[in-house]
Amino acid sequence: GRVLRVQYEDLVEDLDGGVRRMLAHCGLEFEPACLDFHQTRRSVRTPSSEQVRRPISRDGLAQWRNYEPWLAPLQAALGAALIRYRDWPMRLSQRFYQLPVLFDVERLQAEVAALPDEAWGPHPDRVHGNSAARLISAGGVETDSVHGQMSPTPWLEQMPYLRQVLSGFGVVWSRSRLMRLAAGAGVPEHADINYHWHTRVRLHIPVFTRPQVRFHCDGEAVHMGAGEAWIFDNWRRHHVENGSDAERIHLVADTTGTAGFWQFACGKTPPRDQWRTVGWDPTAPSQLLTEADQRFAVMPAAEVQWLVDDLSQELTPAADGAEARARAERFRAVLAGFVQDWRQLCALHGVSGRGRSDFMRLAGAVHQAVRPLAEGLVMRTNGAGALLVLEKRVLQHLVAEDRPAGG
Repeated sequence: GRVLRVQYEDLVEDLDGGVRRMLAHCGLEFEPACLDFHQTRRSVRTPSSEQVRRPISRDGLAQWRNYEPWLAPLQAALGAALIRYRDWPMRLSQRFYQLPVLFDVERLQAEVAALPDEAWGPHPDRVHGNSAARLISAGGVETDSVHGQMSPTPWLEQMPYLRQVLSGFGVVWSRSRLMRLAAGAGVPEHADINYHWHTRVRLHIPVFTRPQVRFHCDGEAVHMGAGEAWIFDNWRRHHVENGSDAERIHLVADTTGTAGFWQFACGKTPPRDQWRTVGWDPTAPSQLLTEADQRFAVMPAAEVQWLVDDLSQELTPAADGAEARARAERFRAVLAGFVQDWRQLCALHGVSGRGRSDFMRLAGAVHQAVRPLAEGLVMRTNGAGALLVLEKRVLQHLVAEDRPAGG
């Protein structure tokens, strides 16, 4: 059977929504007494008898810190899994992480400044004051597609230090670019909800910047200094303000990251004076690992299940009310049925592209079924509309562009 993953932190923040989700998963009706479990009159004969007489609260969230001095061996054994126990899909336990490494600012700036004007193109979303130079792209050409064999572009081939920097992380890189923000311009507030971001994080290495450039994420703001390295939780709402009179340029590179990368990025940070500075070394390896074309002709049922479960867990009414909660439960039920039907089609046709029209009809049917239910339903973390997330993260990626079936 299916297992429903429940995070205690989420239950504390939204007990009503969490209880309803668990009951819906079990096929049970909601009862108000489920929220008032601590008021039960029945006898409790377990060691937790005192706890069950108290309502759920935030009191226990930091209890582990009382034992932190003795947890070091366990922390080392769990490694990145401890840091990212909520991730997969991509979520970070805090808004920003600064990686304990520094890069040669002058060398970065010299290589970027040497790029010709034709290397720069408009931002994929045509945001005013934003432009980009593609460094790793599908096929190594001028495209913003996230599907296909990722390869260095001719612009990156001309930048040996940037290649050394990227290679040094030892991860597999996806789409990567230089992102330029004009003086006085900004990046509008948004959350990254597309399929691409379900398992990837974006590394930022500032090249040209000023102290007036501020990066905001979910109520917290930082200045990312030139030559530093940062990641942030882009599932949360974020925006950037360039309050300076000069251009801001960041190297931004997307990756799922290795266990070692995540331990380095999110583990205990040593004092800054102990951080390594990576200088230009013409003898250093600069072989880049880049993502292959990972897309199936038809998305496998297990991945559909994963995406839908994550969306269902985040789903909540923007404004509480009995009618909105009922629609949220129906929305989840429609998605659960869709996953079951998708699994059956995969069992019938496989995922090589055969039966494409059947998969397309099912995708269209679930879209039509949830549209009347979606008004006022959002993602708990970032407020993004549930229907938009379903479209951008799931429906638009279920079936690849028409191509001959294989196998």
